[in-house]
Amino acid sequence: MEKKYNNTLCLAPWLSLHTWPDGSTFPCCVWDADDPIGNINDSSLPEIWNGDKLRDVRKKMLKGEEVKSCDRCYKLEKTEPNSYRIKINKDFEHRFNIIEKTDSDGNVEDMVIRLWDFRLSNFCNLSCRSCGLDLSSSWYSDTIELQPTLKGKVKALITVNDKVSFMDMIEDQYEHVEEIYFAGGEPLITPEHFTILERLIEIGNTDIRLRYSTNYTKVKYKGKHIFEYWKHFSNVQVLVSLDGVKEQGEYIRKGLNYNTLKQNIHELRDSNLTFSTVGFMVTFGVLNYEHLFDMVIEFIEQDMIDKTKLEHTKYGTHANDTPRNREVMFSPIYRPDNLDCSYLPSTFKKRFARRLDGFADELKNLGVDKYVSNDIIHKLRAVYDHSIQNNYDKEIMKSFVRATTDLDRIRKEKFEDIFPNINLLKDYTEDSII
Repeated sequence: MEKKYNNTLCLAPWLSLHTWPDGSTFPCCVWDADDPIGNINDSSLPEIWNGDKLRDVRKKMLKGEEVKSCDRCYKLEKTEPNSYRIKINKDFEHRFNIIEKTDSDGNVEDMVIRLWDFRLSNFCNLSCRSCGLDLSSSWYSDTIELQPTLKGKVKALITVNDKVSFMDMIEDQYEHVEEIYFAGGEPLITPEHFTILERLIEIGNTDIRLRYSTNYTKVKYKGKHIFEYWKHFSNVQVLVSLDGVKEQGEYIRKGLNYNTLKQNIHELRDSNLTFSTVGFMVTFGVLNYEHLFDMVIEFIEQDMIDKTKLEHTKYGTHANDTPRNREVMFSPIYRPDNLDCSYLPSTFKKRFARRLDGFADELKNLGVDKYVSNDIIHKLRAVYDHSIQNNYDKEIMKSFVRATTDLDRIRKEKFEDIFPNINLLKDYTEDSII
C-alpha cells in the first residue's frame, strides 16, 4: 500500500454500501448517521453509487483531505490503530487498484459492491434499552406509549423491501460480493437474510466472509437450524451482541432469556462447525459501565471465551491451522448522549479504575493466561479511556434518569431491583466523591 493512501483514504466509497431498514444509504456503518449519501427508496443503487455526495468523498480522499463524516475513524486512529477505515483497507488491500479507475470527477463507472452491510429490516425479538424503533420492531408498543402522538404515523416493521424490491437491486452483485455483514434488527429471524444465503449457496459463492452481529437467541428459521446454512460457508464470523448477563442482561435487553442464550452458545461451542471467529460484542454505556467486569468473569466461568491464546476448541481453527480465541470486544454507545458513559459522575469512573487496577489478579485466579489477560485488560482500559473523554454532565444524566424511569413504568420494571447498589436519582445526578 502506497504511503499516500495512509492518512484519509478508505476503500469503502469504492467497494462498500451500508443501508438501513428505512432505505438510508451510507458508505459504511461508522459513517455519520445524520449524513446519508442517498436513499434506495428514492434512487437506484447506480444513482447513489455515482451520486454527487459519494463522488465528492472519493475526490477528497484522493487529495488526502479529511471527510467530516469519517470523524469516528480519524479520532480513533489518534489512540488505536484499529479503526474501521484501517480494517477495510487491510481486508481489501487486494482491491486497491480500484481507485485507479476513478474519473477526475470521482465517478467509478463499474458498480461492483464487494462489501455488503445491509440492515435489511428492523425485525427483532428484543427491545434493548440502547435501541429504538429504527432497528427493533419490538420497540413499537413502547414507542407509542412514550410518544402517543406517533400512533398512526409510524409502523412496527420497517424493511428495505417495503417500497422497492431491494433484492432485485442486488441480484447482479451476488457473483462479486466478498464479504457480507449481517446486523439488525435481528438477522437470524429476518427473511431477507435467508434469501441471500440461499442465493449464495445456489450460485456457489460460498468462500466469502459472512460476519454477524446477532443476539443469538433464535437459531431456527421455519424449522431449519442456522447450522444447516452455515455449514456451506468456509468463513463465518459470529459476534454475539450482549450488553449484560443474568438479570442485568434481561433488564437491558427486554425479551432476553439468558439461560436460553447460554444454551445456544454452548450448542455452538459443541458443534462440528468450523468458524474463523466466535465471540461477544459488548456495547457499553451508562447502564452496563460497571457491569463489564462481571460480564467477563461470567464468560470465563461459563466457558464462553477462551482462557488461553492457543487453546484448541471445538470452534475450529483458522485456515492456516493456527488456533484462534473466542474473545470479547467492547464498543461504545455515542448516541443518545444520556447513554454515553463519558458523561457519568466521576465516582463511577473512579470505581471502574480501581476495579481495573486489580482485575488482572481476578483473571489469574480464574486460570486466565497472561496473553488473554493482557488483551482483556487492554480492552477494558480503552473503555475507561473513552469514559474520561468528557466531564460529568448533570443535565445529560438527568435525562438518563427520566428516560429510565419512564421506561421502567411502561415495562413494569425497577432499576433499583436490578442494580441495588446504585441510587438511580442521587448517584447519577450528584458528583459526590467516594
